[in-house]
Amino acid sequence: MSLLSETIADVRRLIRFRPEEAAADLRAWRWRTAVGWMGVITVGTGLYGASVGLWRSPLQGFYVGLKMPMLIFFTLALNGALNGVLAALLGSGLGLRQTALAIMQSFALFALVVGSLAAAACFFTLVLPGATEPGGDAHYRLLLLAHTGIIAFAGVAANLR
Repeated sequence: MSLLSETIADVRRLIRFRPEEAAADLRAWRWRTAVGWMGVITVGTGLYGASVGLWRSPLQGFYVGLKMPMLIFFTLALNGALNGVLAALLGSGLGLRQTALAIMQSFALFALVVGSLAAAACFFTLVLPGATEPGGDAHYRLLLLAHTGIIAFAGVAANLR
């Protein structure tokens, strides 16, 4: 089975999110699963990052599309290390890899949600007047509120179960 077909199967399983399957993924660490989820995180958050920066200029959209996945992976690394240490100190029975994979599952779901909403955010961005046009500040505040709502929705949806 190729990496792409395994990643698609992992994403389908992730979207369905059955707790017993998620627990089995945590017990059976597989590099292919982790690499596939990293790809999902990169593509999903990159697309959404591009829609965030597009309001200023296409070049800004490109750079934010590169920076957002890096920010997510930095957050993932710090949270994975912190939660791994806390899990060991509190005697939860979860190791560093298991806690990192659990957080990666959550971020992969987050990336799927924001990636799927990137087209709507891009449309919303392109409909609003630009920064130099009259009322640009008010529209920018509305755009920030919309992005905050999208990110909050994606975070809650990814961690609801």
